[in-house]
Amino acid sequence: MLVLQEVLDNITVGIVGIDHEGEIALSNQQADSWLGPEQSTLVGESIGGLPPALSDAVGQALLDESFSGARLQFAFRAIGFTATLTPMGRRSLSKGVLLTLRVTS
Repeated sequence: MLVLQEVLDNITVGIVGIDHEGEIALSNQQADSWLGPEQSTLVGESIGGLPPALSDAVGQALLDESFSGARLQFAFRAIGFTATLTPMGRRSLSKGVLLTLRVTS
């Protein structure tokens, strides 16, 4: 698990894994620095702690069993982002949403 976290922490996009109950189960350093509480991690937080546009989109995705993915743009802390939401469970029994973040401006 430590190797996986080290790999994730060195990727330049933000990555957040959200379980079927809306709890953040995984995040990398980039996502934590962009969206997380100061000097802390997103892991263990609920989606309610995410920026409102993102929280709403993830919440809708978790409720929609036919959700196949989405992309949205939003701003947070004066930074523009593009977020891609992908349903988990295509290759595993996992349920939830994988979120990737890129800076757009």
